[in-house]
Amino acid sequence: MKQMETLSKIEEIIDLRDHWESLRESCCGSIFTSFEWCITWLECFKHVAKPCISVLRDNGQIKIILPFVVAKIKIMNTGLNKLSFIGNQRSAAELYDLEILRHVSDERSAIEVIEMISELKWHLLELGNMKDTPFSRNLYHLISLKWRTDKILATPCPFTKLYLADDPIDLIGKRTQRTIRKMISTLGNESRMRLQIAESPEHMKESIDIYIKLHKERWEKKGGSIFSNEYIADFLTKVSTKMAATGKGRCYNLIIDDEIAAQLLCFDDRSCVRAYRVGVNNDYLDYSPGNIVTYLAMKDCKMRGKRYIDFAKGGEEFKYRMGGEDRYVLSVHGMRGGLAMLSTLANLPLIRTLTHKMKMKELVLKEIYK
Repeated sequence: MKQMETLSKIEEIIDLRDHWESLRESCCGSIFTSFEWCITWLECFKHVAKPCISVLRDNGQIKIILPFVVAKIKIMNTGLNKLSFIGNQRSAAELYDLEILRHVSDERSAIEVIEMISELKWHLLELGNMKDTPFSRNLYHLISLKWRTDKILATPCPFTKLYLADDPIDLIGKRTQRTIRKMISTLGNESRMRLQIAESPEHMKESIDIYIKLHKERWEKKGGSIFSNEYIADFLTKVSTKMAATGKGRCYNLIIDDEIAAQLLCFDDRSCVRAYRVGVNNDYLDYSPGNIVTYLAMKDCKMRGKRYIDFAKGGEEFKYRMGGEDRYVLSVHGMRGGLAMLSTLANLPLIRTLTHKMKMKELVLKEIYK
């Protein structure tokens, strides 16, 4: 007999820890879907979104967990519920490689997920940054058949195969290679450079405090740092120290002339290392410290037996200079109810013409919605 329940309070979720991790291992969920990571996010961003954890039991055994949150948003002064993955709320430490937690990845499981989503209270559905797998593509296809959706968005997540070379320097672009070799030789010969690895929770916290300070300085004249938001800064500090406490977090600090010149925050995730945050000190840009610290981190990961280093979501050029190859995460947005009807009507040729010519799109949509 199948039963579904929805948990909306953090204290209700605590008892799920063992089941959560068992399902995550079964579907190879990333560290960003781990219980510790998700519970930390929920605690830090409870003002942004509330838990909407849907649990499916089959004969008393937990079969599927939807690690979702629901947020209240307004469109045209109308309150709506947006359903999304934990950690996938804009302006609140967006994550990637997210997963539906499950034991089995077959067609039946995808259908059960759709049935579970149908029972939840939402207007907008934002299933973003799932791993590109047959299961996620099938799930998105079923969603598009049931609700109004946009096209699937594929975003690159470059990663480097560390196992392809004895020394990761050989995986890096030739020009960047030359720069790294030159700087390491010059600074090393003068005993001006060393690598410090923060592994303990205490050392990790010290490193993150410096990272946040440098990030604020670097972005002060570029629109401001995201870490000016105390909640985002608090989350990074807490989740990093928690990962360090479990042996999964490291912050690589490149020190030049006794000052931190660059940092790379990494998390171990099975055979992969997640390069989560990179930061540089503006005073040392001439030494290409970001490239150096990334190479030294890659070298350490290789020595520890890691096969891949993942450079996170986004196709920034430096990721490819460090040997990155593309893989993708998928996202889809859906809507239902009156909002879906409004969207359909708003795209009819006559309505589009009126709103374009009269520049009254919001007014017209309000009237349609009424």
